[in-house]
Amino acid sequence: MSLLQQRLTELETLERKAREIQEQMGSAMGDILGAIRAGESSGDKVKDFLRVIGDWSFQYEKTVSDLDARMQGQSGQPVLALEINHEPYSEDEHDLGSRHRTRLAFYFGIIDGKLSFDLGEKVYVIEGGKVREPRFIIPAMQHLQCKTTIPDFSEGDPNAEFYPYSELKWELMDGPLCLDTKRILPKDQIIGLFTSSDTLPTQIYIGKEVEDYFTADLNPQTRQALLYSYSNGAKKLGLNLSSILQPEVERMIIAEKGKITQQVVEVYTKELIGGRLSDFNDVFKRALKLGMDQEPKIVGLGRGATLNLPTYISEYCSRHGIKLAEEK
Repeated sequence: MSLLQQRLTELETLERKAREIQEQMGSAMGDILGAIRAGESSGDKVKDFLRVIGDWSFQYEKTVSDLDARMQGQSGQPVLALEINHEPYSEDEHDLGSRHRTRLAFYFGIIDGKLSFDLGEKVYVIEGGKVREPRFIIPAMQHLQCKTTIPDFSEGDPNAEFYPYSELKWELMDGPLCLDTKRILPKDQIIGLFTSSDTLPTQIYIGKEVEDYFTADLNPQTRQALLYSYSNGAKKLGLNLSSILQPEVERMIIAEKGKITQQVVEVYTKELIGGRLSDFNDVFKRALKLGMDQEPKIVGLGRGATLNLPTYISEYCSRHGIKLAEEK
């Protein structure tokens, strides 16, 4: 037998053994995953979970372990998870996806226990419904959700922020925060700007980090939107604002009420003289949102004339069918 034939025979033997080993490994892994899904554990819940989702990287194991450690002893503290999807889109067939938008999903709650994992369904069902994929579970009695979209910005703009431009509309949900298994960022890599990725890793803030996110030093419009979002969300969850933040929110509300009062007086004056009115529905909706229809206030108009502000707001809203949408 020539050397070439000898080596070819040896290679075929090695390939056969490799296939046998791969089959044995696949069978063993199937048994392991079946046992984990059935409730057995190796004693390391993080490694068990990563085996199920098929991510064996040391860095991701460290990231998930660090998140588990960060949540230890944090019951009663706020938690915020932010999922970011950055995508091109076209408004017409000639646009060719030259514009971009970003979809944000916020999950805001109060921690009520330790990090756990939903291993998903053991059998993938083709018909009859969507398969439940493995998920991270951050325990909470209730949590808030909001999904919103940031409109067009220039691709590659280093100043493009992932913060919302308007107040978040929270929806109150029962139960824990359930996050899918796309990668999460290590704590020391939580970012505030876009990258070139279409889908950024989920960002998770715990404790004071949550307030720091909502009080970022941004342009006035965005900062106000964030402060209102945090204040309203905290109120829904029964979470008290810090002694530093509470006065700032109160000053902001007082300033906005003053601005709205001026606009309402302008509408009233125009109605008196039969002037043409612009669309002030948003102003009156905001007045309702801030409870200005319930707060006694008499506004002086000069020459002894006055306006009962809450009464006029209520009457105007009634005449124009303006009311707040019922919150879930």
